[in-house]
Amino acid sequence: MDFFEHAGKKAIGSRLRFLTEILTRDASDIYELYGVDIKPKWFPVFYSLIYEQPQNVTSIAKGIGQTHPSVSTIVKEMKKAGIIQEMDDKEDRRRTLISLTEHGMFLYKKLVVQLRDVEYAVDSVSSECDNDLWAAIADWEKALARRSMVDRVREIKEKREQLSLDKSLISNELY
Repeated sequence: MDFFEHAGKKAIGSRLRFLTEILTRDASDIYELYGVDIKPKWFPVFYSLIYEQPQNVTSIAKGIGQTHPSVSTIVKEMKKAGIIQEMDDKEDRRRTLISLTEHGMFLYKKLVVQLRDVEYAVDSVSSECDNDLWAAIADWEKALARRSMVDRVREIKEKREQLSLDKSLISNELY
């Protein structure tokens, strides 16, 4: 039995997690293929720093849609790997600024070719599909930003429970 066929849309979180695991595993192999020694989870921070540096953890987190603690953890890992460096913000001593090291810039130059090839590969997969996953994900993100899945399920639950309550009241009134 194929779990996802049987469970259907109820398992959307599990199915997306499964797809993410496949793509993350492939990403690790692709980095290795190109000799780029970074972890897939570092990519958003790394990419953010390519286009604007120095930055502080708060601005990176906001820009990539991750939490401050998760970005702080990634920054520590990347610093240990020699990819980024930290420095005090001259305008605000309470903040720490992050930028790529010379090694980080070297990795970026290697990454440029890889990113172009990955984009072509994504286009290749997309051409084999009936639906545009990238556009669908963006649509889902917008819809869930307007109203979360929890709010939607809560509303359905409340309506169902109210309907059930109304039916039981009607049944009790008949007797």
